[in-house]
Parts: sequence; structure tokens; C-alpha cells
Amino acid sequence: MPTATASLTPSPTFTPTVTETPLPTATPVPGEPTPTETPTPTETPTPNPPTATPTPRFGKPVLIGPDAGRVFNREAELVLRWADMGSLDENQFYAVRMTWQQNGQIAYGGTNVKENFWIVPADQYWGLADEFTGRQYEWYVYIEQITTDAGGRQTAQPVSEVSETSTFLWQ
Repeated sequence: MPTATASLTPSPTFTPTVTETPLPTATPVPGEPTPTETPTPTETPTPNPPTATPTPRFGKPVLIGPDAGRVFNREAELVLRWADMGSLDENQFYAVRMTWQQNGQIAYGGTNVKENFWIVPADQYWGLADEFTGRQYEWYVYIEQITTDAGGRQTAQPVSEVSETSTFLWQ
């Protein structure tokens, strides 16, 4: 005799489905302004104006003489000359600078002048350079501007390039 077997039939399971529901939109009413989205302002960088590079008023001084390595004796008039650089303002000067070895150390001298030459005073500089160097001096020129602050202190600032360096011997 046949027997009945119970079988379980799985019942269907419900899986929810997500459905997007559209949001209601405003329907324009005739005669009313339609709302529009206001754009958010963005910052536009303002370009920096180009920075002007100051052009020096003066170029590089050119030394005229004496010829490099020229030998002078104590009695000779020693005149250092360079090309004229044009008119200088009241507070601008040719800075004439010299270096030499004295007792094995570098020594410095010079002056500021308005002319494009300098007569080197023998009583101040002759015989200072060491003998083992042949009593050699080096010299160069540039233009400097001297300003005075409220406290009376002077400050010198170059306003030209420095010339080439030349030499002379003062024996």
C-alpha cells in the first residue's frame, strides 16, 4: 500500500526591492518667477602685476690706466683713471678701492671721489705693500651711493657693478 510522504515545499521568501521615488518638483505657475539655482561664486586668482627688475643707472666702470703691472717709483705721480660714467648725484661717488699684502696680511685702502681719476697719495700708501710681492697693489672702482639716516649714520650702497681689477707696483 502506498504510503504518503510529506515533503516540504519551501515557501517563497519576499525580497524587498529599493525603488527610488522621485521628489516632487515645483510646477511653474504662470505669472510667478521660476526659481533658478544661484551659482556659488568662486575666487578667481588675480594675477600679480609683473615685477619690474630695476635697471642699474650705471654700468661697469672701465679702467683706463695705468697699464696692469706698471712699475712706479716713490717720486712718480701715480694717477688711477677710469672711463667717465656720466653725472653723479650729490650723494654718489666713485669708490676707488685698493688692496695689498702688508706683513703677510691683506690690507685695504682707497677713497671716494667725484672725478674719474684719483692721485694716490704717496705719503699714505707708498711702501706699505710687502717687498716679497714686488710692492704690488690691486685696485678697482665702482659707484656707491651714501645715505644718512635720522641718527646721522651713513650707509654706502653700490649702484654699479665693480670694475675689473688691475695692478701696479710701487717700488
